[in-house]
Formats: sequence, C-alpha cells, structure tokens
Amino acid sequence: MAATRILAPPNQDGGLGGGGTLPEELQKVAAEELGEDARKRDLCLVKLRNLLQGETSLHSRMDDEFLLRFLRTKKFKVEVAFRTIRNYYRHRRESPEIFQGLRPSKLRHVYQANGQMRLPHKDPEGRPIFVLRIGCWKPCDYDYYQLRKANMLCLEDICLDPAVQVKGLVCILDCRGWGLQHLLGFPISQVRKTIDLLQANVIALQETEAGDFKVSGYLTHVIDGKARTAMPTKKTINAQQHRIHHRIEHTLVEIAPEKITAAKPLRVKPVHVVYQPSVFNVFFSLAKPFLTTKNINRIHIHGSDMASLHQYLPPGILPEEYGGVHGPFDNTKYCQGLYDREDSFVQDLKYGYHT
Repeated sequence: MAATRILAPPNQDGGLGGGGTLPEELQKVAAEELGEDARKRDLCLVKLRNLLQGETSLHSRMDDEFLLRFLRTKKFKVEVAFRTIRNYYRHRRESPEIFQGLRPSKLRHVYQANGQMRLPHKDPEGRPIFVLRIGCWKPCDYDYYQLRKANMLCLEDICLDPAVQVKGLVCILDCRGWGLQHLLGFPISQVRKTIDLLQANVIALQETEAGDFKVSGYLTHVIDGKARTAMPTKKTINAQQHRIHHRIEHTLVEIAPEKITAAKPLRVKPVHVVYQPSVFNVFFSLAKPFLTTKNINRIHIHGSDMASLHQYLPPGILPEEYGGVHGPFDNTKYCQGLYDREDSFVQDLKYGYHT
C-alpha cells in the first residue's frame, strides 16, 4: 500500500492526533458511534489535510481541534468532512451580512434580550442543551441579521465542545411570543440562500447516513396554498417572493436541523418545541418536506405540557420556565463567556476563500 503523503504540518507537539484526544468518558461513545480510535483519527486527519491543501483558493485552519469537529460530526468520512468544510467557508464568503465584523461585543444588545443560551447542565445522556427563545426577538429593536450573527456565534462556541461533536446537541425551541411580526422580520433575500444551503446539505446527509437516509419530500414550494414537491427555480422564487408563505417556510427552515448543520460541524439530535402557538402545527406541516425522516422523528412538540418535556429532560437540569429547579432563564453568565472569547472569534475571520 502506498504511503500517504502529508502535505499539511502536524501539531506543534509533534503528534498528528494528540490535540484531538477525547476525555475518557467520551472515548467509548466515540468508538462505538463514530468508529474513532487513535489510528483512525490520525489517518483521517492526514487525508483531510491533504484534501484541504489541494484546495488552493482556500485558506483553512489546519489544527486538529478544528478538523476533528468536522470529522466527528461526519463519522470520519473524510470526503464528506472536506465538503462540509468547503461549505462552511463558502457560507462565510457568500454571507457578508452575517460574518463581516462578527464579534460578540457588537451584539450585546441582542444577547441582553435573553433569547439564547447553552444550559449549564447536560441531558441524561450527557448531551449539551441549547435553548432558543424565538419570541424574545423584537424586530423593532434589532434586525434579522443581528439575530443571525448572535446565534451564529453561539453555534460556533457550541461546536468546540467534544461532547457535542461525539454525542450531538439537544435543542429546546421556545415559541412563546412568536407571531406575525417575526415572520415579517425575515428578509425575502435570504430565501434563495437557504435553498442553496439545503441542497448542499441534502447531498452531505445522503453521504453521511448512507443507506439510512430518506427525505420526506425533497424541497416543497407552496403555491396558492398547495404544497408541491419540487426544486423551485430562481424565476419561480422571484415571481412568488411577495407571498407570506415564503416567510413562513423560511422561518421554520431556519430552525430545522438540516439548516443548522448544513455548513456547521454540528449534529442536532432531539429538538423539543414548547409553548408553540396554535398555528405552529400548520406551519410545521409546510416545513416537513425540508426534513429527513430521521429528523422529523427527532422533533418533539410539547406545547405547554412540561410533564411531556420532562420525559426527556428532567426538572433537575432545567430553568423554571420549563418546570425546572434552577431559577429563571438568565443568559448573562453564558454570554460573558462569548465576550471573553472575542479574540478567537476575530482570529477565525482571517481564514476562508480568497476573494
């Protein structure tokens, strides 16, 4: 067998995978679910660096910590991890409205709305929990792009956790207060970008899940109240862009697991929807064709029934808004951690495709 050529440098400590060694409690899970061991980790890191080195227009991070985020979430399928990294950097290049000047200190007013936080405690399976309170967004106070920036930084931060990389992320979507003003706050210009990102992720999901991949309906375009399973063309989108159903679909796609993970090293596992308004089920039916069958089964809708939520997430790990024992929801401490990491967020902006 021919030796693999190492084009990218190893770690500063001289090892290829030493920087990616997992805590002991995660090693068994990673071996069983991802097939990870020291030999495979090192070999895949070499192969991934080779592929990235060949992408001459891309200036990517090459350190183990960064690359392993993608390898683990793609179950060490190197080609899929490589394509996800390219999507990751392309998304940054093609969305300057989100990534230009992306730093926590400029988004304090968004975080002060208390709308997002990683909870201090993990679920019974050891998975971190992220709460998104979409009704806290006041479009009259700050726009959609500032909200996206704030949430993007949270996701970047969450992806650093090896527990997320190995076990995945649990989400609570709190819809209390969500309504028409939020639908109208989404810019139509984002619809096409959402569709393009979903297309790229459908391919990645097929490759990652192999035979276990089924889509409930490729992409649905709603015309005159009828759902049609088809890929909408740019002409069709332009012709229909004034219709509010686009805003509805876009709102739901924004929170779909596929959209969250399309260009991110992140596996979203259960999504628990609470305090949704009565029209949510109608809107959710519109979003279903955007989701894989597996991810449809991961979405649990509880309404105001906290006993239903507690079947998955016990009160001992939740704030009082969800029937928990840990006092009111307060993201102050969590957001301070984001502010403290500002330099690393800024440093990451130096990487990407050459313009």
